[in-house]
Amino acid sequence: MKKLIAIAVILGVSAGAQAAVGFGFGTNFYKPNAAGYEAKNGRNFLVNWTLDNDLQLGVYEEDSQTFIVGFPSTFSVSAIQVAKGVVKNVVVGLNIGSGTVGAASQPLVDVFGAVNILSGTGEKVNGALKATVAARFCEQILAGLGAANGLNLGLSVDMNF
Repeated sequence: MKKLIAIAVILGVSAGAQAAVGFGFGTNFYKPNAAGYEAKNGRNFLVNWTLDNDLQLGVYEEDSQTFIVGFPSTFSVSAIQVAKGVVKNVVVGLNIGSGTVGAASQPLVDVFGAVNILSGTGEKVNGALKATVAARFCEQILAGLGAANGLNLGLSVDMNF
């Protein structure tokens, strides 16, 4: 995780002084497709930098109770997020990182779209209530189970400075 934050900070600083820094905190609902997994709620956190032309670069973290039936643990996602604004209040992007249960970790990619449901702008701060839908692609995390691919729905509050 420290490496992901360091990479994101370096890329954000190298983009110049025009970058806007923001964060988001929310809840998500993850529904895996394969047998042996169960749907779970979790929480997520995002730190991002808005670069030129609505391009965003950030660090995404997600934690939830285990989604594997009979395996008490937490499911964690650590990823670099790249997002691009396509129209006003709508972004599409990728989370590229890893999904971890206990000591087992596998590569993970989320392809997502997000829309601002409610937003406001102040003199130096803007905020939004954002809904996100993501298709998650993740390899088999524990032996005997299928791939942890699924659907991830999220709702978050975002602030940008």
